[in-house]
Amino acid sequence: MIPLIGVFEKPQDIDFNSLPEKFVLKCNHGAGYNYVNDGSSVPDVQKLIAEFNRHLETNYAFVAYGWDDLDLNHGFDDYRGATRWSVSPDARVETFSRLLHENFDRAATTT
Repeated sequence: MIPLIGVFEKPQDIDFNSLPEKFVLKCNHGAGYNYVNDGSSVPDVQKLIAEFNRHLETNYAFVAYGWDDLDLNHGFDDYRGATRWSVSPDARVETFSRLLHENFDRAATTT
């Protein structure tokens, strides 16, 4: 079994100099977005950070629906009496609207 070296909130938090010669980086929210360093080359750290940030910023559920045009504009937001990290209020309304239409469309094809 491969040992877990660390868990990081952001790719920028990884100390690449402390990683062993061979290592694997994996995003937790998607399959196939991994980096495997077999020790045969030195990774381009800035390129890795940029690539992993791109993967982390992509909402693959929205891409699957074809809604990758929607700007989620994540940030801290007061919602229902609590401050939390969430999509913007405008994105929330648009998401619910699209989900409602999606449900109506699916219901229409099953009756």
